[in-house]
Amino acid sequence: MPAMLEPRAPDTGSILVAGPSGAPIFVDGQPAGTTPTVIDGVAVGGHTVEIRPPGQQPYSQQVTVLAGQRATVAMPSQGQSSLRVLSRAPGAIISIDGEVIGPSPAVRENLAPGEHIVEASAEGYVAARQAVTVEPGQQRVLAIDLEQIQGEAGRILVNANVDGATVMIDNEERGNAPLVAEVAPGPHAVVVRAEGHDEFSQTCTTAPGQNCEINATLVPQQVRVRVAVQGGVRDAQLLVDGEVVGPVPYDGTIPAGSHVLTVRAPGYEDATQQALLMPSAEVRNFELTLAQGREGEALRERLERERAAATTHSAAPLPVNQASLDLSIGWPYLGEIRLNVGLLEFLDAGFAIRSFGRLTEFEGRVRAGFRPLQLLSVGGQIRFGGGIGPEQGYAAPTQYVDEAGDAQGWSSLPFGDRLTQRPTMTAAAPVYSYPVNSAFLSLELLGSLHFSEQGAFTLWVAMDVSSDEYAGHPLNSSAFLDYGPGATEASDRYCTEQTTPRTQLSCPREDYARARLGGSLELVLTRNWNVWFLLEGILSSQPRRIMGNLLGIEANDTQFYFRLGTTYKF
Repeated sequence: MPAMLEPRAPDTGSILVAGPSGAPIFVDGQPAGTTPTVIDGVAVGGHTVEIRPPGQQPYSQQVTVLAGQRATVAMPSQGQSSLRVLSRAPGAIISIDGEVIGPSPAVRENLAPGEHIVEASAEGYVAARQAVTVEPGQQRVLAIDLEQIQGEAGRILVNANVDGATVMIDNEERGNAPLVAEVAPGPHAVVVRAEGHDEFSQTCTTAPGQNCEINATLVPQQVRVRVAVQGGVRDAQLLVDGEVVGPVPYDGTIPAGSHVLTVRAPGYEDATQQALLMPSAEVRNFELTLAQGREGEALRERLERERAAATTHSAAPLPVNQASLDLSIGWPYLGEIRLNVGLLEFLDAGFAIRSFGRLTEFEGRVRAGFRPLQLLSVGGQIRFGGGIGPEQGYAAPTQYVDEAGDAQGWSSLPFGDRLTQRPTMTAAAPVYSYPVNSAFLSLELLGSLHFSEQGAFTLWVAMDVSSDEYAGHPLNSSAFLDYGPGATEASDRYCTEQTTPRTQLSCPREDYARARLGGSLELVLTRNWNVWFLLEGILSSQPRRIMGNLLGIEANDTQFYFRLGTTYKF
């Protein structure tokens, strides 16, 4: 069995040494010739190279030689000579004494007088090396000619996604794709054309032994079309050659050529038309009439009944593309306006604004639901948002009225009782301005019983999470709350008066997690109008202080809410 011999990696390198012409060179103290020169067969590792030009200070440099590579030592210039190197080879890279100067034309300033080694290389050309002598103060120019590597002429290979597409090279028709063309070395402009398609163009460069391959993707020219059907047709789709391209009415582009246009809609027979679309700046209009099938009339009537019987507070979402506007009054929110819209068969969404003066809330909501039975629907709803209110003035509480009707000093009241006693203030009490805002998130589970097409009765259970910033006492919103629930000693203050860095009031946010149970009754009056009433109560948790003392009523959050409203559907 023959043995395979692997070439051994070199264990020596070389050093290029440049400096004043004829200067002796020493490597590790041993003579190694004169400058400029390339010292081959140098052992791998660190070496000290010294140049000793006559009449000048010796120059020494430490270098590390790597296996098979060349290190460079160049004595710094002590004159004002320069060397400019030119080459006609495109992209030729110029090096002087082993240091890359850059592409031709390249200039090296402050070059040491003497002999130097100039190298030039370019892709597709044989690298050249030349020694040149620069006199002190001389501005030397050197031209290096590179010999082009001879090889097989380069070719251009053109493929296209349209058979028979015409190929133009440098404005000359060369045939049809797929095409192989021999061309002179250098850059070439390639254009591919086919009727009914946008022109494809690309520049490619060939060299001896180097081909250029082009895969041309010709895009069909587009024709703008408008497709419409008679009024009252819902969910119509346009198909081009059997592929769905979008809903009708359609206004868009279709590739030029012969196509079959089909409009399809639930409950209707397909309408089909053959169309030859030629490239043009004009818009092609198509009016198709769909014949209604037997099922179509029943479907239209069913959809119309669903829209007329739609309710906004049940578990069933609004029909797709139906919108509604709710207007209501109630407690604690004195007024509310809400916009709703059906998005999918099982999903709708809405936005609401409501206020009780002290706080105005903005709410977004998403509801998902379905009807397992015609008279029963179940679903879930998420509501989220926040509120803001005008800054109010809050005074320090100074007195309260006891059961006998006598005024008593506020400081005499036990800390734990101050939340349930209504405070009063003297005219001399300082007043502090403090912001009002809130944030909330609610999750609801709903179940509804529908009265055919006349309305619905709905029950829901919910979990509300909220965070309030509010300084007022729940029984007198003109005074701030100094001690909250559970306070037992002076250090348990809720709102505190601060004097640094300025006189101000500081209160923590109040966070709540409350379970809520509610129900609504909604009646359909006409196709467009509903009326409804809802009632809700908090099952657990302490009252929200921000809802206390509304309209001057000396009462905390009632935890019992109602609304009466009307709905307009469109």
